[in-house]
Amino acid sequence: MRIRKQKQFNKSFACFIASIVIGNFAQAQVSIPELPANRWLFLAEEQYQQGHYQLALQSANKYLYQPALSSNPKSKDEQEKAVYYQVASEIKLNTPGCIDTALALISSTANP
Repeated sequence: MRIRKQKQFNKSFACFIASIVIGNFAQAQVSIPELPANRWLFLAEEQYQQGHYQLALQSANKYLYQPALSSNPKSKDEQEKAVYYQVASEIKLNTPGCIDTALALISSTANP
């Protein structure tokens, strides 16, 4: 009887340890759009697609002017994407100087 209780305890303890180990890995992942560094870029894209051009312009500006983290630097593609949404929003809003900004973007971007 004592051996049976010991085996039951060992089995329960092993299941408890396994649930703790597995549970920690599942909670550690954060999806890419919810990372603080990427939030403004995804938000700008969604706002532009929904027609909220002023908000998309603000979100793109916040993404471009937030300080870069040393652990997660901004890639050139992400910066160009933010500048694209910034310029496209300015064109839709017809802000002064938007045509010059768009021409500068087209001349400086490798893949406009």
